[in-house]
Amino acid sequence: MTAIKIRNVALHHFANLDYDSVSLQQIAEDVGIRKASLYAHYKNKEDIFFHVLNHAMKLGKRAIVAFFVNHKDQPLQTTVHSFFPLVYERK
Repeated sequence: MTAIKIRNVALHHFANLDYDSVSLQQIAEDVGIRKASLYAHYKNKEDIFFHVLNHAMKLGKRAIVAFFVNHKDQPLQTTVHSFFPLVYERK
């Protein structure tokens, strides 16, 4: 459970700051643990970042699959236009 909490807090930090500005100390404080305790769950900041990135990619993939499943009864062209409205509005 703590690893998930660390990942979620780190996601917030990485989404709002650049990689170099993210502090393991701040992540630990926001989670409510000591910085040294982070290493029981992750090797280092890079390891946390890649877990965060992997999680975000999985969420994105699920959202894309769900969108196309929910629109499976529409013609593909309509579904694609719905999925990428800004791309088609610019033409």
